[in-house]
Amino acid sequence: MITLDKQRLAIVLPIVLSIFILFGLNYFSHSKSAQIYRRSDEESWSLKNLVLKDVERIEWSPTLPFTLKLATMREPVVLTNTVVTTWKALNLWQINSSYLPSHPNLKEMKDVKIGLYPTMASPDFNTALSKIRSKLKLKDIPWLNYTKITMSGQDFFNALNDPSDGKYYYHLSRVSGSLKDDVSPSDFLWISDVDKENYELWLWLGGADIGPPLHYDMDHNFFVQISGRKRFILFPPQEFRNLHLYPRVHPLTRKSQVNFDHPNFTATPNYKNAKGLQVVLDPGEVLYLPPYWWHNVHAITPCVSLASLSESGILKTMDRLYAEPLQIDKIKNINEKKNALRLLIRLILSKLYGEEKVDGFIDSILQTRWFPLPYSPTSQVVNPKICSLMEEASLEYFLTKGVDIVRDANYALRRFENVQTFYGDPVSTTLEDVSAIRDIEVEDFIEYFVANTVGPEDTLYYF
Repeated sequence: MITLDKQRLAIVLPIVLSIFILFGLNYFSHSKSAQIYRRSDEESWSLKNLVLKDVERIEWSPTLPFTLKLATMREPVVLTNTVVTTWKALNLWQINSSYLPSHPNLKEMKDVKIGLYPTMASPDFNTALSKIRSKLKLKDIPWLNYTKITMSGQDFFNALNDPSDGKYYYHLSRVSGSLKDDVSPSDFLWISDVDKENYELWLWLGGADIGPPLHYDMDHNFFVQISGRKRFILFPPQEFRNLHLYPRVHPLTRKSQVNFDHPNFTATPNYKNAKGLQVVLDPGEVLYLPPYWWHNVHAITPCVSLASLSESGILKTMDRLYAEPLQIDKIKNINEKKNALRLLIRLILSKLYGEEKVDGFIDSILQTRWFPLPYSPTSQVVNPKICSLMEEASLEYFLTKGVDIVRDANYALRRFENVQTFYGDPVSTTLEDVSAIRDIEVEDFIEYFVANTVGPEDTLYYF
């Protein structure tokens, strides 16, 4: 047995401890930095290579409303010198001031998102594919790996102003209490009083680099920058096939599968053809985002922002379609119902696009939405006659069973023709952005009914 006398131990022990501490600090420092993702504009493929035009800026007047005017333009635009420039919030709501951290309405901030990646978003686990989420490899998507905690306003803003812990902090909540007084008058931010009551005003707080993933919203969005600067990269609805959106039945529906800074062109090859717009939003400016316009958002500095939504009518139109009992729902035999759904899909597509384009339309759904998913098969296993029907399936056959598939198709077609509305009024589908919105909703409709007919695990193979 080896022993050390007290004198030797007194000499050796401090040396050993010093080595251990230095090694430990070095190890944890490297381990921590390896997990933290830091954005770099210089390394972003999209910022260096995409064709991006500047968003138009228009000088307005603080006394003039603008939401209705912008909603008719169907294009993103930045307004300066609006009613926002008269708000007290422009002076009071600074990230580095003591006003917001000590404000009673922010004393306890719930659901603060904290992560090691600057992009954060919440999945929708009410979708059909959520039932097989283990196969979707959601844990491999870095912007889904975050935690939610409750923080005091003081601790939250301290973290934004001193990001030395290497984490990203992000908070979204409704503007409440006396904070509303700081953004008054605000009636100009909604198209109608109904919108103001239903949607209210949303407050976005976050540090530098933070932003949501590339996605679209279904409603009119009026985005107000209060403090700090944010960059928006925007794409019109007709770019949706280049942006490889997730399937309608996926938990990340209405989001793009593209890695904005480091695209994987094997999985999302169309992205290299995308064309869009860009703008940096300064304090006091208002950005109008029309329905279905894709946006990637990046906070250049710590930011305070607001957003108001006004209904486009699209959601109500589609809700009516999904809520309508279909004739094919009468069918109890699952194989007959599968064949009836094939007939319905083909009938809708042939009337919208022509019989010769039906197979190509379905193939586009697979290529742009499904094949980039981690568990999808290669395109070689898909029958080129994707919508081919079994011999015994026909409209006449189902009509003898009391199932009028033509009625289902005509009802759906009426909804699709009016899918894009201007606050309830139909807009012509001959417009490029409107026809693209219709196409997105047609693809969503097909995926939704296939998934709910054959089950989420067999949705892809049904085609």
